[in-house]
Amino acid sequence: MFREEQTQEQLDAFVQDWWKRFLVSKNEEDSRSKIINPELQYLKAEYKKHDTWVLTWFQHETFDIGQTDEEALQSFEDYVSRIEDENRGKSEMEGIPLMGAEDRWRWRGADENGNYSEDAPAPCRCKYCKEQGVLRIAH
Repeated sequence: MFREEQTQEQLDAFVQDWWKRFLVSKNEEDSRSKIINPELQYLKAEYKKHDTWVLTWFQHETFDIGQTDEEALQSFEDYVSRIEDENRGKSEMEGIPLMGAEDRWRWRGADENGNYSEDAPAPCRCKYCKEQGVLRIAH
């Protein structure tokens, strides 16, 4: 997720930097296991669209810019409604996945230590979200 829309040049630089960091961590791992370094044969990134929320595994996140819980929930409600409208008439493969976010009763947060619970109100503001500067809504 990026704060601003990216040019293709910025995206290409980001992907190359990601690959370099991956190799460093892979080299450290490989030195212990004696596996040969991976070789980059093809890496392509395409910036599809800029949006307010991004999907991770059964949760969405956005940047914490100081919004209240109510503002974050309204922003997420607006996002989910917009995606539902965009997906109308499209097959599951064509639409943007919501992974259960369309079921508003599923929205939840976590406790201070990041343990998700049905009792924890959304959005999540656990210590990990705070460290990363994001708000998350699990669903």
